[in-house]
Amino acid sequence: MIERFKQAPWLPVAQSHNIIIGGAGGIGSVLCFLLARIQPNKITIYDPDTMDNINMSNQLVRVSDIGKNKAELAKELALEFSNYDKIEAISDYFTEKSNLDLVLFSCFDNMAARKTMFEAFKRATLFFENPIFIDGRLTAEQFNVYAVTKDRIERYESTLFPDSEAAPLPCGFKGTTHNSFMIASKMVALYTNYCANIATKDNKRELPFSIENDIFTMIEEVIL
Repeated sequence: MIERFKQAPWLPVAQSHNIIIGGAGGIGSVLCFLLARIQPNKITIYDPDTMDNINMSNQLVRVSDIGKNKAELAKELALEFSNYDKIEAISDYFTEKSNLDLVLFSCFDNMAARKTMFEAFKRATLFFENPIFIDGRLTAEQFNVYAVTKDRIERYESTLFPDSEAAPLPCGFKGTTHNSFMIASKMVALYTNYCANIATKDNKRELPFSIENDIFTMIEEVIL
């Protein structure tokens, strides 16, 4: 499965990592599939929800999967499409009592859950040398990704706001399949960039703090 990029300097680093994914919806379902192709040491994915018909608009799901738990389905698809079986699917919310690890992906659709995982990342900085928190925010037409390291905590905190201030969107307009794949791809690209910087101490590739994309214009802005 990984023979074609086995010479990539970041691959051994990525394969040594335990990864936590919070949310197995529009972002998390695709992200888990893409990470399974890298075959890290372990993936733990959290989501208490079940697949519904409306999820067909933006999530990695088959018609026959309606009614399945989203985290369990992510695990099933990773095995079927990537022959990867090192996933722990937790059919529950990620909370302040959940396990910590070096790499955390925030794939939530609300700010409260995002803040909970961010607080976990801040605790992880006390135990790990170079932890990373990658947060994806998605609508049907736009997305934002934030790559947070120890030195970017205050900068990221300035992007948080109460859920009450979020623009209300119909559930079916919170994401599209093509946008879900794009944001998940960008999140994995940031992660492999992070791994490459660990693997190669020289010629570091800049890890941008934020990536923004507008579907209508297809113009991508990288904020350093």
